Amino acid sequence: MLALQNALKVESNFGVQQSQVCAEVEFLVMALRRRSGIMRRRISPSMHTLVKKQREYFDTNTTKSVAFRVERLKQLRSLLKENQQALYEAIYSDYKKSSFDCFVTELIVLNSDLELAIRKVSAWSRKRRPR
Repeated sequence: MLALQNALKVESNFGVQQSQVCAEVEFLVMALRRRSGIMRRRISPSMHTLVKKQREYFDTNTTKSVAFRVERLKQLRSLLKENQQALYEAIYSDYKKSSFDCFVTELIVLNSDLELAIRKVSAWSRKRRPR
């Protein structure tokens, strides 16, 4: 986990703040841990502060437009592609998983989910009439 966070502590060139990237990576790692049965650690006070700041940012309604969401998903996709080797190394150091296993079991699934979300986010966010 620490190796994964350290591997992704890079300033991206598309304007994503480092704390936001780390929070997204933290979320992905926690999802992987839940899926693999690894217990969650206690959340540190700095994480509570980060969550509070992200909630405040969400409440500004900046994140609600479909174009914003699509752009963020594309940024996450490019971030994962740019740091693919660092992810392999970090996951190997944390879980002793080979790069091939990591690619097949984690990154392909994640990339396909990102592609699906990019294609469908506008349809998912349309207002629907209650039935």
